[in-house]
Amino acid sequence: MAETLLSLLTAHLLGDFVFQTPWMLRRKKQPRVLLAHVATVTFLSGLFLGSAAPLVLGAVFVTHLAMDAAKVFYLKDTLAALLIDQAVHLVVIAGLAFALPETAAAGWWQTISWPDFPGFDPAHFYAGLCIVSWLVAALPLGGILIGKTMVSLHIKNPDEAGGLPHGGATIGWLERGL
Repeated sequence: MAETLLSLLTAHLLGDFVFQTPWMLRRKKQPRVLLAHVATVTFLSGLFLGSAAPLVLGAVFVTHLAMDAAKVFYLKDTLAALLIDQAVHLVVIAGLAFALPETAAAGWWQTISWPDFPGFDPAHFYAGLCIVSWLVAALPLGGILIGKTMVSLHIKNPDEAGGLPHGGATIGWLERGL
C-alpha cells in the first residue's frame, strides 16, 4: 500500500506543481489545456506505479479532471480553493492506495533485474520518490501556499505603510510551518 500511495502522491505533486506551467494555469479553462494537465498527472501515475492499471489510472483521470474543472469554473483563485482542491486529490489518492494496495507492488519497478543495473533495488526508486515529493511540497507548493496566505496582508499603498501588519509574525509562522 505504501508504494501505491507514494507513487500516486509523487505523480500528483509533480503534475500539479512542476509540470503544470504558468502558461497552462492561465489557460486551464480551455478544454485541451485542462485535458493535457490531467493526462500528464495520469501518465506520471502510471509511470511511477509501474503499471497501466486501468481502474487506478481511470480513477485518477476522472477525479482529477472533475476537481480541476470545478476549481477552474466555480472557485476563485484563493487559498481556500487550493486547499479544497488538494484535499480532494489527497483523499482520492489515499482511497485508491487503500482500495488497491498492491497496484505498485505488482508493477514493473518490483520486477526489474537488468544485468546492466546490478544491485538495483526497488527501495532505491521509492526513496527517490520520497525525496522528490518532499522537495516539491517544500519548494513549489510551499511557495504557492505562502503567496496565497500573504495576499491577505497586501498593502494598497506601500509608501504609506510601515510594513505588513503582523508581517514578521506571519512570515515566521509560515517558515516554521514549512
